[in-house]
Amino acid sequence: AAATWRFLPRHRVDIEYFRGSRSGSSTSDTFITIGDDVFPPGSTVSINGKDRFLLGDYRYSFVKTDEIEIAGLLGIYGGHVSYDVTVSDVSDGTIRSTDKSASSAVPFPVIGATLDWYLDSRWKISANVEGMKAHIRNIDGHAIIVMASTDYMLTRNLGIGARYLYSNI
Repeated sequence: AAATWRFLPRHRVDIEYFRGSRSGSSTSDTFITIGDDVFPPGSTVSINGKDRFLLGDYRYSFVKTDEIEIAGLLGIYGGHVSYDVTVSDVSDGTIRSTDKSASSAVPFPVIGATLDWYLDSRWKISANVEGMKAHIRNIDGHAIIVMASTDYMLTRNLGIGARYLYSNI
């Protein structure tokens, strides 16, 4: 879900929320140590990951015509990622398993630029690139977000669209 509020001709605020999940399972070809438990090669490893992200930014349009808009942006990329890992092994007829979970909040300020191409008054194609790199005390962090989208406005205030977003945090 995404929303844009253009409060002045060259100023706008964008907000977007999305979530995803993925899971998988594989047979280990090496020893796996979790806490005090050591699992031999051949153990089954299952992982379930869940992500929730909220992006918000302010944009100022340096170039704005009926066909093209080029803007700079300042924003925040926030989210929560969590992973559940299960390792199990059957040795000597005995089933042994362990579960571990990990999660982290991901708040990160970003700067970037956008390009909007208005094919007509209802349809646009957009591209964004935004990111940040920082070193604070003993933590190095970076985020890069690249996005391409198309939107078609059904009415003045409601549209539909498709978006591809790549992020590396």
